[in-house]
Amino acid sequence: MIRPMTMLALLTAAAGCAPIGSPSLASPEVSAIERGRALSTRVCGGCHAVGAAGASTDPRAPPFHQLAGRYVGVSLQRKLTEISETGHYAMPALSLHSDQTDDIAAYLESLN
Repeated sequence: MIRPMTMLALLTAAAGCAPIGSPSLASPEVSAIERGRALSTRVCGGCHAVGAAGASTDPRAPPFHQLAGRYVGVSLQRKLTEISETGHYAMPALSLHSDQTDDIAAYLESLN
């Protein structure tokens, strides 16, 4: 017997759409970089300049294009995990999931 949620997933996949709020059925066309840019804009953009250029609204918050050169690979992933768990300087903890920190890292690395 197929469970109701499984049936919903099968039907929406067959129809080419996903139920609202269903991240497990998210479009595969959206790249980690695009998800990271959107998440960074929403979560970090209040203080950091998120784009490839520009000035941050908070002088203590470096623009993302500057941060992109400071951290790479594993060090970037560690820093994002640390920020997510404990915050950083004046930043609050962000409660990000590991897939979200992966997406932000992908976006930051794309700015190099």
